[in-house]
This record gives sequence, C-alpha cells and structure tokens, in this order.
Amino acid sequence: IKSRLYYFAGESEADNEDGQIKIIEYTVRNGDTLSTIALQHRVPIGVIAETSKIKVHSTLRPGQKLQIPNRPGLLYSIKPGDTLAALAEHYSVKMEDVAKDNPDLANLDLIPPGTQVFLPNAKIPVPPPTWLRPLIGGRLTSGFGWRKHPLYNHRHLHAGIDIAVYHKGVRAVRDGEVIFAGWLGSYGNAVVIRHPGGFKSLYAHLSSIKVRQGQYVKAGHYIAITGNTGLSTGPHLHFELIQNGRPINPRRYIRF
Repeated sequence: IKSRLYYFAGESEADNEDGQIKIIEYTVRNGDTLSTIALQHRVPIGVIAETSKIKVHSTLRPGQKLQIPNRPGLLYSIKPGDTLAALAEHYSVKMEDVAKDNPDLANLDLIPPGTQVFLPNAKIPVPPPTWLRPLIGGRLTSGFGWRKHPLYNHRHLHAGIDIAVYHKGVRAVRDGEVIFAGWLGSYGNAVVIRHPGGFKSLYAHLSSIKVRQGQYVKAGHYIAITGNTGLSTGPHLHFELIQNGRPINPRRYIRF
C-alpha cells in the first residue's frame, strides 16, 4: 500500500478471522459497477478507487482486478509533527484501540515520519457539500409542500419544486452515481442520482436523457434535456431532493 490515506468505512466480505489488516483482490464480473461492488463489500466507492488506482467514474471491464480492504478504519502515513494523541482526537478513535491494532509500534509518543499507522473505525470529518442549481435560468412555478393537485384537484404533498423552462440542459446538482435513467410512470423520463451522505436527487418530465444507470457524474455534468413527458401540465423540470429516503425542501441546500 502506498503511503497515502485510505478510509475503510465498513467491513468487507473478506473480513478475516485473525483480525489482520489486509487488502483482498477482487475480479470484476459482467454487470459489476463500482457501486455494486462497494455495496457488496460494505466499503465506499472512493476507497476501492484509491486502493485500485482508478478513478471513481471509471468503467469497469470483466476480468479487471480491484483491491478492497477488509477492515473498517484509516491507514495513515505519519507526517512530521504528527502525534497519535492529536490524530486520535481528530479521527475520533481511542488510543488503546490504536495500540492494539498496531502492536509493532515500540513508542506511541515517538513515531518516525512515513510510518503507516492503522486507526480503527476512524471517522473522517466531512465538509459541508456544495450544491448546484439543476438549471441555469428558468422560473420557479411551484415550491415544495402541500398543495392542490393541478390536474386532480385533491390535496397532496408536492415533494419537489417545478421550474418552467423549455428544452434546456439539466445539470447534476452534486457528484454522484446515476441509479436510474428511464421512464418512471407519472414522472415521465427521469434520472435519479445517489450522492454521498444519504442524499438522492430526482429530475423528471425530461424530453431526453444523456446518462445511463451506473454512470458516475460530477456536479454540473449535463444529464438530460427538459421536456413535458409523463403527467405534466407543460414544459418544466420537476426536481426532488431526498435525504435518507424522505423528500426534503431543495431550497434548504440550493438557492433558486
């Protein structure tokens, strides 16, 4: 392993009985994506990408070899000025656990730079995410919340926002993986993207879709063209933001 940071956020299927920190080799099969492999081994996509020296949006090919860690935690390369006490506080780990998982360290108070130390169950501080608007321009015509349905006249929760616009490019609001791209009932043509932190974004009533399921996209990547498909009252984008399975008001994170 290179002297770099690796975050092992969950035990993999290859967790071994002797408790040693190991990297397993996984052979890519037909239909595999980084997302499905990460879910199978309970390891974040970024970890597999880092250890396998590939990019998170890489397309995998059958027979390709990936490197997957077997332990939850962080493999950290000591830098000049580092102390284990400061690292333990920063990554929310216990000193006794560090000592247990690093039996070869003779002196926990004096560790030479370049030494690799395993920090079990480390929690990496996550900076607040940056969100983009799904459209450049357009007019907000309906907000998030309870309203009378424009076609059926019954009261219902409008789980997103509507932006009136015709034939404009739709952007991914944040980095993530496309988990759905196609026809979605009353939503018409739709795209759903899964983002870090338990978030998903949904883009509906599209005239055309420019991405495919399993594709990794960066914030600002054009994923579709607005339209009037599905149960729609006119050309517009219906946009939803979902957190931990529940729709939330997108205006909590995005300025419209």
